[in-house]
Amino acid sequence: MDHSADIPPVIGGIARAELLPGASVFASQDIFEVREHIGRTYCPHNLHIEQRGGRLDAWLNHRRFGKLDIGVMAYGRNVSIEGIEDKDMLLLMQPLAGSAEIGTADRATAISPRLASVVDT
Repeated sequence: MDHSADIPPVIGGIARAELLPGASVFASQDIFEVREHIGRTYCPHNLHIEQRGGRLDAWLNHRRFGKLDIGVMAYGRNVSIEGIEDKDMLLLMQPLAGSAEIGTADRATAISPRLASVVDT
């Protein structure tokens, strides 16, 4: 279910519509729906909201250009991502606002607007 009308259109001072215009895939506040969409688009993973009782305001804009995928997304809360499954790809991740902890089989990395990470899945 698309809840895009319920989700703030701005993240990190940038309007969602300005980030890959016309490439909206979904918007949701349901953690299971968000995990499913992101897992299908990139790779299966475990997703947890860091703050108990916190609610997601997630969205994804995504385009595929041959073998290159470009996506911009927001969770709307600080999240923890673990158990990224092997998909033989590189992910460059950098939050526009907030933070995330990305966990792979090898290590966990905290990322923020000032610190990006490249994850080899």
